Amino acid sequence: MRIEAETERRGIKLAGKIDRCGPCPSCGGVDRFSINIRKQVFLCRGCDARGDVISLVQFLDGCDFRGAVERLAGERASVPQHTRQSSPPQPNTNDSAATCTADALKVWREGVDPRGTLVELYLASRRLDLGEDLAGAVLRWHPRTKAMLALFRDIRTDEPRAISRTFINDAAMKIERKFLGPVAGCAVKLDADEDVTNALHIGEGVETTMTARQAEYRRPAWAL
Repeated sequence: MRIEAETERRGIKLAGKIDRCGPCPSCGGVDRFSINIRKQVFLCRGCDARGDVISLVQFLDGCDFRGAVERLAGERASVPQHTRQSSPPQPNTNDSAATCTADALKVWREGVDPRGTLVELYLASRRLDLGEDLAGAVLRWHPRTKAMLALFRDIRTDEPRAISRTFINDAAMKIERKFLGPVAGCAVKLDADEDVTNALHIGEGVETTMTARQAEYRRPAWAL
């Protein structure tokens, strides 16, 4: 399936001819999400996500490569009209989401205390403190993939649902960021539910939200 057909099928509104841009279906904004129908690629500057149509489905649905291919193949499949007795069966999205969440939490459990790792150096380069309240509970270090992990929780139930992975090189610089698991309706809760009383900072990314949190004397904050 062509990338513009997939975005149209999902109801993603984009403007333009060759380069089409608009709000990101994951992180919002105004024009940070774009596709190029000539190159058949997409880019979100907010999520640091990019790739072809398969990567797009992985990004939006939080599934793996095989799952994305199967979903795209399912959309292309057709049944002759004279043999079609009823609507084709739809994939069980609840099962898919649960599988993606399980994969994300498996990686999360592999994470370790980020203090004394490249995570601490990376955050320090942005003048951010990695305190005891965040280390382990909200942010972790995944040594095998060299990624800072951030845990997404359901904003209503507080159940862990997904993770973001910020890949860091040996110079403690960010390479890219990827999501694993369904992030819709979730937030990286830098502060727990019980700490949210009179006000709440809402930010786009973990680092940006941490900056606002520090500037406002530890006012509760969530990153979306």
